[in-house]
Amino acid sequence: MWQARVGYAFEIPLLTLGPEFELNLQQKNNSLADYLREGLVTQRNNDPEFKLYSTTARFARTEQLTLQKLLRAKGYYRAEVTPQVLAEKIIYGIDTGPRYLIEHIRFDVPTDINFASQEQMLLAPNQPLEADAVLKGLDQFSQLIEQENCLFEVHASYEARINHDTRRAEVIYRVQNSTQAVFGSIRLAGLSTVNPDYLRSKLGINSGDCFNRKRLEKARLALLRTNLIASIDENLSHPANGKVDVDLQLVERHHKTVKAGGGYSTDEGPFTTLGWEHRNLFDAGQIVTLSTRLSSHRQSLEGVFTVPEFVSEDQKLEVFSELAQEDLDAYESKRLLNGFKLTTQLNPVLSLAYGAEFKFSEVIDETDPETFGLLYFPIGLKWDTTDNILDSRQGWTLNTQWIPYIDMLDTGTHFYKTIISGSAYHTLNQLPASPTLAVKLATGGLTGASLNQVPSDERYYVGGGGSVRGYNYQSLSTLDGNNDPEGGRSFNEISLETRLHHGPNWGTVWFVDGGYAYDATLPDFTHTLRWSTGVGLRYFTSFAPLRFDIAWPLNRRRSIDNAFQLYISLGQAF
Repeated sequence: MWQARVGYAFEIPLLTLGPEFELNLQQKNNSLADYLREGLVTQRNNDPEFKLYSTTARFARTEQLTLQKLLRAKGYYRAEVTPQVLAEKIIYGIDTGPRYLIEHIRFDVPTDINFASQEQMLLAPNQPLEADAVLKGLDQFSQLIEQENCLFEVHASYEARINHDTRRAEVIYRVQNSTQAVFGSIRLAGLSTVNPDYLRSKLGINSGDCFNRKRLEKARLALLRTNLIASIDENLSHPANGKVDVDLQLVERHHKTVKAGGGYSTDEGPFTTLGWEHRNLFDAGQIVTLSTRLSSHRQSLEGVFTVPEFVSEDQKLEVFSELAQEDLDAYESKRLLNGFKLTTQLNPVLSLAYGAEFKFSEVIDETDPETFGLLYFPIGLKWDTTDNILDSRQGWTLNTQWIPYIDMLDTGTHFYKTIISGSAYHTLNQLPASPTLAVKLATGGLTGASLNQVPSDERYYVGGGGSVRGYNYQSLSTLDGNNDPEGGRSFNEISLETRLHHGPNWGTVWFVDGGYAYDATLPDFTHTLRWSTGVGLRYFTSFAPLRFDIAWPLNRRRSIDNAFQLYISLGQAF
């Protein structure tokens, strides 16, 4: 293991290629030291040429140039980097010198191109001459020019004129002249089953609108997001009489899909899933999905009809029905469920879901069979900033849900469930194996009825592959005389994972899970959770990672818990 020590900052051990190095800055600047250290570590880990270096001096010569380049990018154009090469260590002495500043910003814009929003530019005089800031200014300049005009093309560039005597620079942003135009005819070709009027309603552009390439790109994305189009070839005419004709050659997706899958867990054994989907039932993106799951403990058949952009483009309607049977340690049940759900996307990361469901069920636990007719109205909010639903590496989620229940066969029975859950993900790409740190927390409570009044299949249960791995499914609650779980009216769960990525296809995971379901209506945060730990293997497919986990209970109960549990499925655990 090598160590990289940053002068005036701190020491951090790093699994990185090459000799140990130390940065000694004459001017104390912790943030700059961190930036330089990260730049060297990233180069060592990502540049294949470094694997060929055989001497410490070779590392030093290359990294001296790298440090000078990094310093110039921060505005230090007179920086001096002096490497001191020892047997197995390099000490880089760094004198940053003065930092160059921006003296003037000038805009070179043709007279027939509008640019009245100079005051919106974030780059300003007397700011440091940083490469990132100048490039961001170029992007903003291009966006403002595009917003104020109807240009067929926007070609923007910049020039930095540096005066080394005054240590100041003039930044000049330029845009080439181009024709102002509007959209002409918009043609959709290649369709056979999809209603073209439906797709036109997604474009967001019409003939006569101001020509804008970003609006055209948004139109392409809108068509692809319907899941009805596989690819789009775009052809634009040159402006004629101020008009640009758009020809979109579309290739439809196959609208019908047959799916098959499966998995394994020690407590459930093998299971199989089968499904069929039609994504264009009425030629406008309506989706019908039929699916079934079969195992020794549960069998289900479900149908879902989805109407995208129901009433508004940010809302979808799902109507569903399920017939299911379960034979678990906690209970046996047969149920018929019907309901609907409306999901409204309030903004890119926040959605609201609400609906109504009716479940007719027969439930058997330690008592005689009971029949229930539960009517309930779930409502929930979900925040989601993650980058991938099946393999999140950055971002976080927060889910809140409240569900009032009433038994239509016994109107004196009613209760309310509240569930709050969240997860967070952060990947350290600058470290070897790009570890992803992942955490999940969940808690919930049930009020309005005693535990015995709540149907066994509506109580909270903890334990198993989607909860606390290493313990039997639903086993972490009070047990009856037969060691069968009774479930609870509240629960707590926590999971921590470190996910390592070994190349494009393989990964390993270490995890710790904890949780318990309580008799009380509110979670008992003073109650000791039951914990487990384990390791896993991941194979990353083009769709989602294939997951193999083995987990061991740390609070194993004699004659109740197995020595370990094995899980095989698709997608990360959370």
